[in-house]
Parts: sequence; C-alpha cells; structure tokens
Amino acid sequence: MKSLFQLVALAIVISAFTGVAYAGDHRLFERTADYGVQKILSKASVLSPVLESNGYQLVYLIVRDQNLNPVEGAASLLTVHFHNDVQTWLMPLTDEFGISQLSLEIKNQPPGSNVVLEFQVALDELQTTTRDSFRIWW
Repeated sequence: MKSLFQLVALAIVISAFTGVAYAGDHRLFERTADYGVQKILSKASVLSPVLESNGYQLVYLIVRDQNLNPVEGAASLLTVHFHNDVQTWLMPLTDEFGISQLSLEIKNQPPGSNVVLEFQVALDELQTTTRDSFRIWW
C-alpha cells in the first residue's frame, strides 16, 4: 500500500512541476518579446542545387530575430560570384514571413563551375552575412 501511495504522490509532484515549467516558459517568452529585435540571423537557399549553363535560379533569403521570429523589412545585398564575373543585386526587403526571393538569370556558365552567393543583411544597425552556392552541371 505504501508504494502505491508513493507512486500517486510522485505523479502529482511531476504534473505540478510540468505545469510550472510551462507557465514559466510562457512568461519568459512574453518578456523577451517586449525587447524587440536585438540580433538578426539569416539563412540562404536556392531552388536548384545544380543548374544548366543557361537558365534561371531562384534564390531565397530568410531572416529571423534572436527568438527565431520572422523579421520584416530587412535589406540585403547579394553578391554573385560566377566563374569569371561578379555581379551585385539588391534583394527585395523581407516580407512579414522574413523571406526575400530573387530570380537570377544564368548565362553561358561553364559546366562544372561553382556559383557562390554572398548575402549581406541589415536591419537598422544590425548586420549579418550568409552564403550559399550551386553548381553548373551541364
């Protein structure tokens, strides 16, 4: 009988702590949300990791804050390093989901070459960079 009582008591204690931990996490999130954007994090990706010598590549940029919430209105400068050329593009501002996208025209790139994308991202005084790449395959 004593062990059954101990198990019930342990279950009550665990459920009580689970509720407190959840409430604590919720309150902490509300407090940090009031601080605004203190840091920006960026991640780039492409639609196709391999591409032909002539075509279009869709590039994406995702910007989030220190709490991983989307950041709207971040500006980005994209530098594209082709095999024998460097081009710079101004990305559209990030939308309410923290996403910006741009379609790049690829012209006469040699098969086997690597195209490197370098993003410089800014929101007010905050800055970050990220990179991605894709290969010209055929």
